[in-house]
Amino acid sequence: MCFRSAEELAERPKLADAVINGTMDRQHVPTAVPLLRAGYDMLLEKPFAISEEEVNYLYKVVKETGRKVMIATFCGMRPSMSQSSRDC
Repeated sequence: MCFRSAEELAERPKLADAVINGTMDRQHVPTAVPLLRAGYDMLLEKPFAISEEEVNYLYKVVKETGRKVMIATFCGMRPSMSQSSRDC
């Protein structure tokens, strides 16, 4: 399934317990908020916000919704990870 926006996904009945938000840095919070409000837990790529205001807003939404947000560092672009995957 493809969705044109986070809002479009959020408007549908829940499809999963959690989502992975791997959007561009500046899109993390704007795409995270509707999905958190729709009841999804989230794995959110680092950096998860581009300003202190966004950090505070996301924190507020997480507290309001009671959802879980996990912050991840995508390691696939690290040279050490690229090398280790070639060694496997």
